[in-house]
Amino acid sequence: MQGIDYRQGSPVESSVASYEDAYSRYYAPFMQQYPYMLENYLVNHVFRTRFPFRCNLQGEPIDAKAQHLLMCLQYCVIKGQCPTRSWRLKERYSGSFYAASC
Repeated sequence: MQGIDYRQGSPVESSVASYEDAYSRYYAPFMQQYPYMLENYLVNHVFRTRFPFRCNLQGEPIDAKAQHLLMCLQYCVIKGQCPTRSWRLKERYSGSFYAASC
């Protein structure tokens, strides 16, 4: 949360302007230039976890709905964190580092 100047004890609403600024100045242009980044993550996730045929450590199949919800949650967390990370690192790194920092 440091990436959007959030301070513990302050209301989350105080960071909305910083998040919107980071989103419009860094995240949106990057995603326009590289729209396939998050799609590649999801495709790799599907192959890595053998979605929807994943099994737990005991060899029992995991519910496909639960797997889908987990994948959606991971996508949302990544999409939400990328603008905050780019804002925090904006002065030190170029756009090429932005992809690695997400």
